[in-house]
Amino acid sequence: MAAMPASAGNQSDSHPGGPPWLWQRTGGAQFPLLMANTLKVWDLSSGQELHTLASHSAPVNGVAVTPHGRRVVSASADNTPKVWDLQSGAGIAGFTCDGAATCCTFKGSDKVFAGDSGGRLYYLKLQT
Repeated sequence: MAAMPASAGNQSDSHPGGPPWLWQRTGGAQFPLLMANTLKVWDLSSGQELHTLASHSAPVNGVAVTPHGRRVVSASADNTPKVWDLQSGAGIAGFTCDGAATCCTFKGSDKVFAGDSGGRLYYLKLQT
């Protein structure tokens, strides 16, 4: 599977007539990343789009995937980090930062960290 937006990745490529694409590889999945308000989840073996994760109202600044590849967190300029289930496309959790959410990561599969434009760090423990 794969997901789309952000500003981090291993390899960049140009998208004709648009912003640059960035690629993030995680657990055998390849995630095309593009600055947008949504994330797209792809089945890499078939090339089919599986889900559009759309509930941000501003560009996504960062994306991270859990080590087991089942969840993704997105950090947006709309001040919200959001956690998604990659299999179903369902939203799992989200919260509001004091400023634009600029980065995010997981520690294991149940701890989410996010930073905002004011330099603040946020922590969310997901219930499993």
